[in-house]
Amino acid sequence: MKPIEIPPTIEREQLRQAPLEMLVELVLQQQAIIEHLVSEIERLKNNASSDS
Repeated sequence: MKPIEIPPTIEREQLRQAPLEMLVELVLQQQAIIEHLVSEIERLKNNASSDS
């Protein structure tokens, strides 16, 4: 599985001033990361239960 690219941390004030398109892109990136992490957690849980 390829490594997750975590976007850089953005301060609250930067987010307030960011254009809408940038915010939409950030949300979509975060959504993809969350989906990836949930899948990885499920895979690890399945491996752990089959190892027991």
